[in-house]
Amino acid sequence: MNIEKEVQRLMDIEAIKDLKNRYARMCNDNHNYELVDTIFSPDVRWEGSPDDPWGSAVGREAFIELFKGFQKQMDGRCLGHNITNPVITFDDDTHAHGHWHLFGAFKSGEESKGAGVGFLEQGYYDDDYVKIDGKWYISTLRFKDTLVADPTKGWKDELIQEF
Repeated sequence: MNIEKEVQRLMDIEAIKDLKNRYARMCNDNHNYELVDTIFSPDVRWEGSPDDPWGSAVGREAFIELFKGFQKQMDGRCLGHNITNPVITFDDDTHAHGHWHLFGAFKSGEESKGAGVGFLEQGYYDDDYVKIDGKWYISTLRFKDTLVADPTKGWKDELIQEF
């Protein structure tokens, strides 16, 4: 690999890290769906797991509706959508993959689920990225919970999900 390609690859890695950080900030900002088109590709897919409550969606319009639903589930704030430990790989100059860990603290906003009840969540993202007109976007988002816990109940084995 020549030096220009190496530098471009490092710039792409940093751009993808920035993209994922903006996604986390969007989540922390009451799942601000007004930012969907700056983070997700037009044909974006959220591939939800059947045992996770976060759903699935295809396309930016469906993502907006998904994030509006998240606004109803939460109390308006994520107390920390902390995404760490990225591993980024490339298929070519315009397609990449990322694996990230999540740890967050959240509060429910739904009356039926006990509004204001806090929970801790741990999991991981496996994303696909596409570079369009020189800018990286999330093209597929996958999330899997590995722990969802009420901190008042302690860490019990039944709260930990296999992954």
